[in-house]
Amino acid sequence: SALNINVEARMWSWKFTYPQGFSADELYVPVDKPVKLNITSKDVIHSFYAPAYRIKVDAVPGMNTYTWFNPSKKGVFDVYCAEYCGVGHSNMMSKIHVVSSEEYKKFINKRISEKESAATLPQLLKKHNCTDCHSLDGTVLVGPTLKDIYKKEVTVIENGKEKTVTADKDYLRESILNPSKKVVKGFDAIMSSYKNDITEKDLEMMLSLFAGEKISESKIDGKKVAEDSGCFGCHSTDGTVTVGPSFKGMYKSKETVIRNGKKIEIIVDEQYLRDSIQQPGKDIAAGFDPMMPSYNNLSKEELDALVEYIKNAGKK
Repeated sequence: SALNINVEARMWSWKFTYPQGFSADELYVPVDKPVKLNITSKDVIHSFYAPAYRIKVDAVPGMNTYTWFNPSKKGVFDVYCAEYCGVGHSNMMSKIHVVSSEEYKKFINKRISEKESAATLPQLLKKHNCTDCHSLDGTVLVGPTLKDIYKKEVTVIENGKEKTVTADKDYLRESILNPSKKVVKGFDAIMSSYKNDITEKDLEMMLSLFAGEKISESKIDGKKVAEDSGCFGCHSTDGTVTVGPSFKGMYKSKETVIRNGKKIEIIVDEQYLRDSIQQPGKDIAAGFDPMMPSYNNLSKEELDALVEYIKNAGKK
């Protein structure tokens, strides 16, 4: 049977996603193994062109096309975009690496290992194709450089008006998930949203690395803590009200709680979240029954990860 690879084109790079769940910006395949490419585009029309295999297939937004080839000879072969797609079109190139079965297995195992381990900022940015448009050394490309971006004063255009903002975590998150809201002055609004293309774990790690925070290889996944603790049995992440209040938009919201039999207004801050997990009977959200058990069994690291996850749950 053929090896199925998903190919996504976007301005101005190719992303190849393997059955094992990881992605790469160049295609590695074993020799003498038929390959099926399932092709689509994230933004505008591109065209996947591999002259060595006489392949030229359009990559169209919202549409899936496909092609296949049988790599019968080891080597490295060029991939281009054959449809003009904007200022970075000429740089939209990649490679097809045809290797032995043993080399292919080594490649797969290495990428799985990299996927599971902690990443550096350059690795994360390359993984999500950020460096196709943004340099790390101060060079101006299609988009502004990311060198020393954290806490930098940035002039942006929002709703047609010029303003200055600080590139903190909130700004960087918004620029990744909703890039057209605040466009850096002097650059075109051509970046696509990564809302459906980056996991919350990768996004949080990227923001932490921008801020210069140390990331441990054993960093705990807050979502997994929530899953293992059964949080999603009572709390949604999409705004739906179930047994308990939704995590979506909870952090920094104004809420009414029952404390010592009296209603009071509070702002949901980090301490409130910690208390609600460890001492859920202290402040009961108005309109909900006091039925949540205490989670004092969580380690400090697990509690920190869970609180951080709730703070960002449902953000877009």
